[in-house]
This record gives sequence, C-alpha cells and structure tokens, in this order.
Amino acid sequence: MERMGVGEDEKLSEQIFRVGNNMCLRPMLAPGLYNFLRKFDNVLPDPIKLFEIGPCYRKESDGNSHLEEFTMLNFCQMGSKCTKKNLEYLIQDFLGSLDIEYELVSDSCMVYGDTIDVMHKNMELSSAVVGPVPMDMDWGIDKPWIGAGFGLERLLKVKHNLKNINRAGRSESYYNGISTSL
Repeated sequence: MERMGVGEDEKLSEQIFRVGNNMCLRPMLAPGLYNFLRKFDNVLPDPIKLFEIGPCYRKESDGNSHLEEFTMLNFCQMGSKCTKKNLEYLIQDFLGSLDIEYELVSDSCMVYGDTIDVMHKNMELSSAVVGPVPMDMDWGIDKPWIGAGFGLERLLKVKHNLKNINRAGRSESYYNGISTSL
C-alpha cells in the first residue's frame, strides 16, 4: 500500500482491511494492473490493453451506495492513443452500451493526483486517470497510460434503479436483487 502512495498516516489507510503487519485484503486492482503492464510491455504490441474484474475490500462509510466487499471492473491502456479524449471515448462507449447517464467531473486524489470522476447524479461510478503519474517509475512504467475503475454493484444499482446497493452486492439477504426475508 505504501508503494501505491497510501501510508499509515493517510486517511485512505483507514479504509484498508489489514491482515497482520504486511498483508491486507485487496482495496484496489491497480497494483496487479501495474505489474501486468510492466510484464506485457516487452511482449505485446502497442498499445497494451488490459481488462480485469475482481473483488475489493474497503472499510467504507455506511449508506445506500457503499459496500465493504465489492467487485471492481478496471480497464487500462498503455502506449499510443493514451489521451484524455480517448479515455473519455472509452467511458462513453462502455456506459453508452449500458444506457447509463453520467457526467465527467475533474477531481484529485492522494494516490493518482488529478482524476476524472464518472458521476451518475450524486454517486461516483468510477475514478479515471490519465498517466503518467509520479509513482509510475516505482512500478517500472515509463509510458503514457489511461485507466478507469468501476464498481460493478454501483453500475447495477444505477442500471436497475435500486434504492440500496445491498440489492446488487453479494449477500445472503438478497438473491438476484430480491429480498430473501420471506
């Protein structure tokens, strides 16, 4: 986590489920994607395009839009055509295929610096980045890149107009979005 810019004294560090002194439950997919980009850089043609879906864990605040265990969908591209315009096109293509309305909002975060938040009303669906960013060299990345991470449960919440994200998450209380409290 320190290599991702999340030190013990950072607010984001409080959201991490730690297991012992040197391990944690995966709070983001980015470290794995950095490793794949570095390894594939010498063997795949330009641009390298990666897509990953995986579980993430964060100590999130309570509410109808947060889960402590959620599924992240990340896509990234490294090399040529890694521009803000191309990132915005990929987001539009993805959310357009789902028929989800959204707005792009400039933001910043402690890990990546300047970011683009993909918002549906008041809910963040994704945070997107145009790299390079300062920590890239720590991961052996020296080319431009773009990427975005979407919470799948949030996409389901929006797509199906669910009032509570728990209906889209893994749960014993809901099955296919239907309450099991019969």
